[in-house]
Amino acid sequence: MCPAACARGARSGEHASLCARRFGTLRRFRGIRPLDCEGVVGSMTLQGVVAWAEAEENVRAAFLIGSRGESDGQPDRLSDYDVLLFVRDRSRYESDERWLTAFGTILVKFHDGYEVLGSRVVTRLVQYRSGTRIDFSIHDAGLIERITQEARLPDMLDAGSRVLVDKDDWASRLPRATGEAYRGSLPTEAGYQAVVNEFWWEVIYVAKHLARGELLPARYSQECVIRFQCLVPMLEWYARAVHGAESRIGPHGRGLIRELEPAEVDRFNRTFLGSSIEEGWAGLFETTEYFRVTSTAVAERLGFKVQDELSNGVESLLRDMSVEGREP
Repeated sequence: MCPAACARGARSGEHASLCARRFGTLRRFRGIRPLDCEGVVGSMTLQGVVAWAEAEENVRAAFLIGSRGESDGQPDRLSDYDVLLFVRDRSRYESDERWLTAFGTILVKFHDGYEVLGSRVVTRLVQYRSGTRIDFSIHDAGLIERITQEARLPDMLDAGSRVLVDKDDWASRLPRATGEAYRGSLPTEAGYQAVVNEFWWEVIYVAKHLARGELLPARYSQECVIRFQCLVPMLEWYARAVHGAESRIGPHGRGLIRELEPAEVDRFNRTFLGSSIEEGWAGLFETTEYFRVTSTAVAERLGFKVQDELSNGVESLLRDMSVEGREP
């Protein structure tokens, strides 16, 4: 069997021919990567997905996306398997979920959905007891035909994918994947100034909560708003504008730390509030100083206006609130 031969490390021409017959999708399709027989197919998880999809007449195509499917993805042992299924009758997999047990014993699952080109997509996100997680996105087969008529692939495929199953030869008719989807870009000045303004607005909330001795709401403003809506986007722009980073930085700053210098990572780590009000004030002032430095560097590199008056004014207010909050 091909996967077993792969696992043994066979390299012969006979083995390659066997792979091509067993996995009929092992062809290079205009930027969409075929399944790597020597590497990815060695996974028991993907063997199971491929075998199941090939046996299901209702399933017409299956693609692997995400870090395990992208050409420059860097998956590790904890990475999910993101599988796109294109099926004739989607309702069969919505109403009866016993098919999910074909891949292992289910620990917990989550239902979600989204739209692609106006077509509803159903998801079944499944964590198995084995530790494997598979995120299935179930599309109508008609959608892939529509995609062949588009000038550009939807982001989910444009970022890069691997063909698992392709019974109707759709992959050869798809637009070429550019690999540019989800790659961050440098901001416009309006976008940059909006993040700067939101940051200096929100840090006042953190200071108010700390002055009242309320660490929990201070943490919300610091971690949910400031960190992920202001600081992380600014650091991504900083990495691209100042360090010339070109790699894809994932949601919530995944991979961002790799693009920063060690001293910058140390400064970033000091922006967390800690477990006491005193540590909260220290983390807040580390945050404002680090944001000032990085946002100024981005502005200077991109030719944007630096809002010194705004940052100076807010930092002065924060210092006053800090003193008042600590007075008995």
